[in-house]
Amino acid sequence: MSDLWRAFQALLPIGVVAVAALGCALVWWWRLVQIGRHRAARALALTFCGIWAAGVSLVTLRPRPALVSASGETVTRSIDVVPGRELVASTFNSVSAHVFVEQVVGNVALFLPLGIGLGMLGVAVAGGGRLRLGLIVGAAAGLVVEVLQWVIGTGRVSSVDDIVLAAVGTALGLVAFGRITRGHVTAQMADQPGN
Repeated sequence: MSDLWRAFQALLPIGVVAVAALGCALVWWWRLVQIGRHRAARALALTFCGIWAAGVSLVTLRPRPALVSASGETVTRSIDVVPGRELVASTFNSVSAHVFVEQVVGNVALFLPLGIGLGMLGVAVAGGGRLRLGLIVGAAAGLVVEVLQWVIGTGRVSSVDDIVLAAVGTALGLVAFGRITRGHVTAQMADQPGN
């Protein structure tokens, strides 16, 4: 546990601020919808999604120390297209728990707000459609991030597993938003496109 604490000690204040900001944005958005200010609620939702995109860019596109190959060469780009390989390695073969948390929990948590943002935008999709939409949008967003990581050469591994985890995180966020609001708010926003 102490290894995990040391690994994420610097990120803890950022996480606390992010969770608090998310909570405030949701409460503010909810209030705008309840008083009929749908245009303002959508503007807040778009702003929320934009801030999320900027945050994801800062977290995922910042350079890391370059990887070193077995022959001793510096590698700035690496790609892993075998589904599950990175997940299995970080889950069962990692030296410490922080690798698992960073790879699996971190990727899912990073994309949860995208699903919440989709819900805030008034994406009213019934039942299983919400899950499918979250998976599709999350996979597309994850693909964009992985392609940018490879093109920029951030020293990170561009992995199909990260795309899957992004899709799962987005879908969970959208489904959770639908469960919390019980779909009433998004349907209300879809019915009234004005003010």
